Amino acid sequence: MPDQLSPEQKPNQEAGRILREFNLVPIPQGEILKILDLNVEVIPESLKASVQKSEWFSADSGSVLVELRNRAKLYQEPQGLLYVSDFDDTLFAATQWHNEEFRRLATDPSLQGRGINIPEDVGKRLYGKSKFTLPGTNAQRYHPKVNLILASIYAKAIERGEPQEQAEEKTDNAFNKIKDDLIMEGKISLENYDIDEDILRCLLGNHTNEYVYPAFARYFSEGTEEKGIRTIVSRGTIEDAFGQVYKLHTSGILEQGLGTDIVLYTTDLKAEYLPILYQLLPDSSGNGTRVFDDNPDEIDEYISWAKEHKLSNWEVIRVVHAETKRVNYLGSNNPDTTWGNQTPRFELYSASDDAPKTDLPKI
Repeated sequence: MPDQLSPEQKPNQEAGRILREFNLVPIPQGEILKILDLNVEVIPESLKASVQKSEWFSADSGSVLVELRNRAKLYQEPQGLLYVSDFDDTLFAATQWHNEEFRRLATDPSLQGRGINIPEDVGKRLYGKSKFTLPGTNAQRYHPKVNLILASIYAKAIERGEPQEQAEEKTDNAFNKIKDDLIMEGKISLENYDIDEDILRCLLGNHTNEYVYPAFARYFSEGTEEKGIRTIVSRGTIEDAFGQVYKLHTSGILEQGLGTDIVLYTTDLKAEYLPILYQLLPDSSGNGTRVFDDNPDEIDEYISWAKEHKLSNWEVIRVVHAETKRVNYLGSNNPDTTWGNQTPRFELYSASDDAPKTDLPKI
């Protein structure tokens, strides 16, 4: 593969079908923290250092960022399977992490010392309002900065002595304006709103490394073949405190075991950006691809995408943890086989007749 990562090369071809070609635009090291809105005092220096260890690229007008952790893997021969894992609720217990956020806001001594009480049901409701679909995208996503702003507006109203009902009405009205501004002006509009320092400090204390699923993370980082390529494809708000980059880089997962080689961060459907991996790793089509995800809807998207493009050596494994919000959800595809218990349970889906079906995870 050429050293150039914004390739002017032949179209990306899999089994005779042309995949979308992306122009990967390098992001200078001195700019990445600013682009990610992480160049602020409250963000741990260890997180900033971890981000700056990688090479970064943007694609599709910034709707996807590519983090290259290990360039040498692009040239390694021979390469094994391409392993692709989701992050939230697959490698990382996002549901439990958010539940702890609600508990912390409800019991934080600094907030209570100011006369501020944010009940868990209110915290959960504000979080729910912060999940919405922006025009031009196909999937709902969580906006952590919007959540911080809404919680701050609620807290200030309570601190002024306003009743809970009135404080909630204030956040509802504010949300409508915030969303309209975000649509019209983009994320820069969020700079017009204050974030309560006690709320930010309280939530920064909810350390992500305590919520990595140990068994599956150990399999993904250490149980996969050494010559394989380990990638994470994560959907959600990329930047800001509590965005996807923050979560991955504070969780420790990127350095665990054999390490993660590439991360794709997208704000929309993940399957649409998989061609970037084949663009960087053209041998992967012949070696085989194994995708892990918890979400039946995403699994359906992956299977449909792989079949549409007639890809070979392709399979998807659903990772089902007992306490996740989608544990009882069903997709439109039926698994070929199921094994394990719910810590986790696995479901295998073949997206091609020649799917690898070897060395399946046993935890």
